Amino acid sequence: MIKVVWLCHFTNSKVQQRIKVRNPISAFAPWITLSIEEIKKRIDIELHVISPHRWISGIHSFSEGNVNYYFFNPGIPLYGRHWPGIFRFDYWTNFYFNRKKIRKIIQKINPDLINLHGVENPYYSYAILDYKDKYPILITIQGLKSLNVFNLDNWVIKKDIDVEQRLLKEFDEFGIRVKFLREYIQGINNQAKFYYFKYPFGSEINLIEQMNSTYDCVFFARISKDKGIEDLIEAIKILKIEVPNIKLKIVGDGDSEYIELLKNRIILYQLKENIDILGFFENHSDVYKIVAQAKISVLPTYNDILPGTIIESLRLGIPVVAYAANGVVDFNVNREVVKLVELGNIKMLAEEILIFLKNPELRNVFSKLGKLEVNENFNNGIEIAKLIDAYHD
Repeated sequence: MIKVVWLCHFTNSKVQQRIKVRNPISAFAPWITLSIEEIKKRIDIELHVISPHRWISGIHSFSEGNVNYYFFNPGIPLYGRHWPGIFRFDYWTNFYFNRKKIRKIIQKINPDLINLHGVENPYYSYAILDYKDKYPILITIQGLKSLNVFNLDNWVIKKDIDVEQRLLKEFDEFGIRVKFLREYIQGINNQAKFYYFKYPFGSEINLIEQMNSTYDCVFFARISKDKGIEDLIEAIKILKIEVPNIKLKIVGDGDSEYIELLKNRIILYQLKENIDILGFFENHSDVYKIVAQAKISVLPTYNDILPGTIIESLRLGIPVVAYAANGVVDFNVNREVVKLVELGNIKMLAEEILIFLKNPELRNVFSKLGKLEVNENFNNGIEIAKLIDAYHD
């Protein structure tokens, strides 16, 4: 049995109940939760998951079968809130307190190897530098802030990118999902070695089938500028001229001030009857039931690897229109299953949406191809087996 540490960041309602957080927060990084559930089915892995968590003090731990959890407060001591923007003590000290807590946990575990999930979050990823010559290290890429096209003048983002680039240069074993990542990392580190495996997607989706279409478009992802939500609203504004009753439903979490800004823009564009912002749903099944009623799924993200939004849409038989961003193009390696649009081309985005809306036969073709692609190339158990093979290597 291999003893593995996962250094990552995630949460869900079940975790928050176990560690008794003072202020509940929305679940995020569902791919980590889903991966853990797959690991629980194995008898050859002893997994130790170390993750920061807001609104706790000290270190909270519990175990479930072969999985052991350790959550630490990454923010203000004893309080559990993140450091305020005007006093980023964590960044000024290279995350000293976080590294100290992680070190205490890892010393107790003494693992066979460490798997870091994500180089883009230095509040925990920086700690991996302390173990460069002590343990075998596998770094699984979640996303890359160095590919961002927005907010690059923010000093915190710049610091995040500096740490991210350092990790890509100083470590050599990477878990990736798309060809683009191989090319990008090799441009930074020609000694890099790669293991291919995908993160799991929600198993609840297998219980839900495509329903009768009750509205036109769905967007389900984090509500943020880099996910292209503003571009999609602009596209709906264009489309309303030809399709006055066009309907878009937006599902996801995001900064409250930013969402309020979007709501005001929707009113300004006279799209209040066309766009519904439904917010965040803790239960994946509730999200899938909404998605399954759409004619098409739209994700004009500017920076992404292999979005779960697209995988889940294809599994449900919902045709997808997306920007041709980074790893998104890999969905079409075997066959065209995603209609790709030039990055930032809102007019073309609107045109491709309109083509799907006007052509139910085309939607049916893409629906069948999407389901076929997911059935052939996306299997949670197989992907976790690939991860375990990487550990053995």
